[in-house]
Amino acid sequence: MRTMIHGSGAAAAANARGEILMKKDELRKTVERGIGGVPEIKASEKKKWLGEFRERVILGLTVKQCSSECSLHYVREALKDAMAEKLIVNNGMSINTISKFMKLADEMEKNFISRPAQCDNAMGVVISSSVAVDRGNVDLEFGELPIKFIKLEKGKLCNDCFLELEKIKVKHARNFGRITLLDKILGTKCVACAKENSYKFE
Repeated sequence: MRTMIHGSGAAAAANARGEILMKKDELRKTVERGIGGVPEIKASEKKKWLGEFRERVILGLTVKQCSSECSLHYVREALKDAMAEKLIVNNGMSINTISKFMKLADEMEKNFISRPAQCDNAMGVVISSSVAVDRGNVDLEFGELPIKFIKLEKGKLCNDCFLELEKIKVKHARNFGRITLLDKILGTKCVACAKENSYKFE
């Protein structure tokens, strides 16, 4: 004889089946964690930032950017940040490139860490803190421009600097004027030369 369940009895049976399914799902997740480990939070993000959470990053340079002469300047500036604690390098870069950052970390008395790249878009260098700093733009964008021209938007250039910039980036050169004889008399300085000289005395 089939037993018919009505009213509260049917609801209780449905709840019981639901609890059994939930327990099975929890058991499955427990087994999966036991086999593969607990899923890491923001794993792909940490791979890009050499093991660091994005919110802890102060500056990141790509592998290509790290080979540029001006990369040391930007890393040095980032290490001056009060929250900067670690200089992490991608150990897939050349020994010469890694060495220059290691020396800088020692000079600035910051922790130096070398880590392997775990993805194709892994950064070359990461400056980070041990806590969240939530900096807006940590992906520094610079090309092959000499450091004296980077982040300069306008101003007066000496003839040599103007011609140098014009050869590299014609459109950008149009934002600048050449220093005239009158400018020299009035004491106008080349903005690129002034910037370059400031780095020499850091």
